[in-house]
Amino acid sequence: MRKFLQQYKKEHGYIFPYILFIITLLFLIIMHTINQYEVNQQISSLDIEQYRLHTLYRMANRHFDLEEIKPVETTYNFPGGNVKITYQNNIGKIVYYLVEITTLEGNTQQRIMRKKALEIDELIEE
Repeated sequence: MRKFLQQYKKEHGYIFPYILFIITLLFLIIMHTINQYEVNQQISSLDIEQYRLHTLYRMANRHFDLEEIKPVETTYNFPGGNVKITYQNNIGKIVYYLVEITTLEGNTQQRIMRKKALEIDELIEE
């Protein structure tokens, strides 16, 4: 038993600091990778939600363009959410509308939509 314990007493202890440094470095790299993965998941979910908001905006914009008489306020219900378009302002030949977009998850976005105002001469020509 004494021989077994004596052979380990001859160590000088120079390996432990290097191993501790390598283990600490590996631990930091692993923790950074896990954190980066979580951040990438959040960014992906936010990107998908932004695509949904933009899709709703484009769908409402298209439906609004197809209407001949533009109402002061209109609401469109789509499978991905709701879009409310409200008349805001008329400056020269440009009409401004406020677009409020709400997804099914409850996220909202407000945008300004510009449309060219039709003059009476243009309506008569059609």
